[in-house]
Amino acid sequence: MEVFIIAVVATLLGIKVCWQTFLAWLNRSRVLGVRHSPSDTVLRVMDQDTYERSVDYTLAKNRLEFFNIWYGAFVLAIILFSGILPWLYHQFFYSGTDWQVLRDSFFLTVIYLVIAVTGLPIDYYSQFRLEESFGFNKSTRSLWIADQVKSLIIGAVIAVPLLSLIIWLIIKMGSLWWIWAFAVVFVFQLV
Repeated sequence: MEVFIIAVVATLLGIKVCWQTFLAWLNRSRVLGVRHSPSDTVLRVMDQDTYERSVDYTLAKNRLEFFNIWYGAFVLAIILFSGILPWLYHQFFYSGTDWQVLRDSFFLTVIYLVIAVTGLPIDYYSQFRLEESFGFNKSTRSLWIADQVKSLIIGAVIAVPLLSLIIWLIIKMGSLWWIWAFAVVFVFQLV
């Protein structure tokens, strides 16, 4: 059964990566197709130099997107298939039934933080290499670091109680847990 689950997860990850790559390629093809022939509508909004610069920027972002798709899939594959998740869970988060809902939500939050932290080098490159090379970055490195730290902290502070509630609903509501969880997430997003 374990091999089957691994095969299904690997297949789904492969489909996701292939689909995202196809969409990025489709976007790139479209941009390359209109690179030297902007429409009259576009030229009414911007001059030819600005248009060419926007095309160059879009293509540069697209190249980074290709890398990000495959890098993200690689990181996710390591997290999912290396055995680190069960090891981490049993080492630090499983110890009987007391406070298990809270521990499980902390575990999921740690996974979220690990995935978020592994994406920081690409975010940094995008902000301070790509955006700067086109003159779009007005941020400083210290401000970027502070923003990333605040974002991770706020994400974790929000995730723990929300995940705890969803895990509790899974335990208490039986086969209809997903309706209650949907309602909770829907209301949370509205608020």
